[in-house]
Amino acid sequence: GTRFRKLLDQVRRTEATQYLAGTALPITHIAAAVGYGSVHAFDHAFRRWCDTIPSSWRKKQETA
Repeated sequence: GTRFRKLLDQVRRTEATQYLAGTALPITHIAAAVGYGSVHAFDHAFRRWCDTIPSSWRKKQETA
């Protein structure tokens, strides 16, 4: 058994990276869309997942 929290994190990470790579939505909207009440909480989670903040991750994807 995978714990619910781990599954939720995986889904949120997948959704967030898809939004960041595939849309021009503002980070605030993406944070809300994947279930975070604040950009700060989203930034913290994203940093845990990807070792960087969402805006930096997005810029890196644009140049790749």
